[in-house]
Parts: sequence; C-alpha cells; structure tokens
Amino acid sequence: MQPSILSLDALDDLDDPARGTYLPPEPLMPLPTAAAAEITFCTSWLTYMFGRAALAGIQPQISLEQAEQWAGRMGKAGHLQDFGDVQDAFQELALYGIEELLWKER
Repeated sequence: MQPSILSLDALDDLDDPARGTYLPPEPLMPLPTAAAAEITFCTSWLTYMFGRAALAGIQPQISLEQAEQWAGRMGKAGHLQDFGDVQDAFQELALYGIEELLWKER
C-alpha cells in the first residue's frame, strides 16, 4: 500500500479557519526560573555590548539595530525560542569581532 500524498490544495486547507481545520499556533512555554534568569542576563549583556559598539562606531548600523532590538526584549518573560535568538546574537558579536574591538578600545 502506497502512502497517500497531500496535494498542495489540501495543504492550503490545513490553515483555513473557514473550513474548520485551522490549527492555532502552539503557545510559548515559559521557562524555569534558572533558565529565565540566564535569558535575562544574556539579553542585558547583548543590549550593553551592541549599545557600546554603536556608541563607539563599530558596525554602527548593525550595532544600533541590535541594541534597540535587545533593549526592547528586556523585562519580558523568556521562552525557549529565546535561547536560539541569544545564541545567534552571540555568534553575530563574534562574527564582527565587536567584543574584541570594544576591549581594545578601552
């Protein structure tokens, strides 16, 4: 017996509220206290580092944008997705060498 394959039309129907097959997005699960504290610390650190980089003129466009983004996330409840976002931001800091340039500037 061959598995049935959904047509593209059938896939479109999966998210159609009018047909009663709408699946709402899953709610974001809150993090345990220790994990939430880690996200809070990382968010603060990223805000600080990108903000300092913007003031120092290091990758000014990117730094300012990232500083504003992370500042906007401060004080909000952490979710599992935040770990990936934080990891990506730390990789971006490393990619542009922002931390090293800031410490050399001191």
